[in-house]
Amino acid sequence: MTHAPADPHPSRVNFAAAAPRAFKALIGFDAAAREGLDERRARRHPREVEKNAPARAPDLAPPPASATA
Repeated sequence: MTHAPADPHPSRVNFAAAAPRAFKALIGFDAAAREGLDERRARRHPREVEKNAPARAPDLAPPPASATA
């Protein structure tokens, strides 16, 4: 009776078997990162939030002074 030859690369990774776990880990890291960003945004100082707020759209800007006179 002969034995099967030893794997010449015993440290080789079976990517087909490892892929589902790797993707779950990546999804978990992504979710944790997003949660951390949300917490950080909630703790920011109001002036920092105001400073980083997007500029107002032109249609939301107050009317010119000549139009109200």
